[in-house]
Amino acid sequence: MTRAYLLIYDHEVGSRKEVREFLDEQPEILDWRHDLPNTFYLISDRSAGGLYEIFQNFNRKNGGFLISEVGSNRQGWLSRKTWKFLDEERYAERNKNRSVS
Repeated sequence: MTRAYLLIYDHEVGSRKEVREFLDEQPEILDWRHDLPNTFYLISDRSAGGLYEIFQNFNRKNGGFLISEVGSNRQGWLSRKTWKFLDEERYAERNKNRSVS
């Protein structure tokens, strides 16, 4: 099932460019977006635990990070593009189509 996640990391993990390049190389990361410092929004079929395992290979315990699913109980001050990116309806159709095939 495709879900949205929040990745928050400290500066010891790496620069935004280094994290972005790592995410681009991961087939499990279907899409990503960023607009806050040290934060990426991720779209993936993997669980938070699965994403943790992938990201841990990049981090090598150099810094703290959090990967958390973004659910419907949320509020904040983000751009319209980010809210649209995190919209669960956007991925509901993809999940529905997968279960039919």
